[in-house]
Amino acid sequence: ELNKTGKVVVCKNEAELDTLNELYKRGVANKSKIYLFGSKELENYESLALTYKKFIWSPNTWSANPVDLIKKFEVELKELGVKIILNKRIVLYENDILFDNKNQKYKYDFVINAAGAYSLQLAKIMGIKTNYTLLPFKGMYLKSNKKIKDFNTHIYPVPNINQPFLGIHTTLTSDHFIKLGPTAFPVLSPENYRLFEGIDFDFLPNILMNQFKLFINNSFGYRDLAFREFNNLFKDNIIKSAQKLTSFRLDSSNFSWYTPGIRAQLFDNLTGKLEMDFINVKKSNQYHILNSISPAWTCSLKTAEFVIEEVINIIKN
Repeated sequence: ELNKTGKVVVCKNEAELDTLNELYKRGVANKSKIYLFGSKELENYESLALTYKKFIWSPNTWSANPVDLIKKFEVELKELGVKIILNKRIVLYENDILFDNKNQKYKYDFVINAAGAYSLQLAKIMGIKTNYTLLPFKGMYLKSNKKIKDFNTHIYPVPNINQPFLGIHTTLTSDHFIKLGPTAFPVLSPENYRLFEGIDFDFLPNILMNQFKLFINNSFGYRDLAFREFNNLFKDNIIKSAQKLTSFRLDSSNFSWYTPGIRAQLFDNLTGKLEMDFINVKKSNQYHILNSISPAWTCSLKTAEFVIEEVINIIKN
C-alpha cells in the first residue's frame, strides 16, 4: 500500500527562514521537484501546519510499509531466479571470493556492498581503506494509537544543516496513522535497539572511544546533541517538539512507542565531523555504499537506479 502524501518543510523564525532558503537552493541544484511558497499558500497543502513567512512543498514524497514492500520484492526476485541467502556474515575475502561465518564461499564477477551499518566493516575486509569509523544513532518514534485522517502531508521542521539529522517531524503512514520522530540518540552497536541488547563487541571499543572524544570536545555540537536527545527519551518531550509544527492538538496519551531504527552514520576521523551524505566507493569490480543515511529507505529505489547505472558504466569501461 502506497500513500502519496507529499511533504511540507516549515520554519519558526528569521534564522530558520535563511536555512529554509538554503535548503530550497540545494533542492533545485539537485534537480528535486520542490517549490518555495509564502505562508498564505500553506492552507492549500497542509492546513494543520505552522510556519514563519515561507515553506517548502515536496510533492514527490510517499509513505509505504517497508516490510510489505520487501516481501513483494522477495516474491518478484525469486520469480526472476535470484537466490536470497539469510543469516550469514562475511568474515573473509581472498581473490574475488567471499567467505561467510559458516565457511561458505561466494565467487563473484561484480559485488555491490549495500550492507547498511555493516558496509564499512565489509569494505575493510575487502581491502578498502578509509578514514571513517561507524558512529550509530538510534531513531525512536511515537505512533498514534488510532488512525488520524486530519493530516494531508508530512510536516518537517528546518533541520540544523550542520548535523545530518532531520529533527522531530510528523509522518503520515501508508495506513493513515501518525508517527512522531525520530530521535538521534547515540548507541553502542549497529543493532543496539534496546539498552544492553544487540551489542557487538567488535564495534564497541571504537564506538565508545569516539563518543567519549566527541563528548569531551563537543565536536559538531555532539555534547549538546547528546543532552538534547537524552530529553527525547521521554515521550512528552517528543510531543512538545512535534507540537511546534502543527495546530492539531497532540496528546501524549494518544501515542505509544513504535519500532526504532539504527542510523548507519559515519564519522570522519581526519575532519572530526559526521558525514552528511551518501559515500560511494568504487574499486575495480567492487561498489561500496558506505554511508546510507536517511533518507536511505525512502530514496532506495532511486539510489538503486543510480548504482546500477554506475555499475554498468564501470563494466563497460
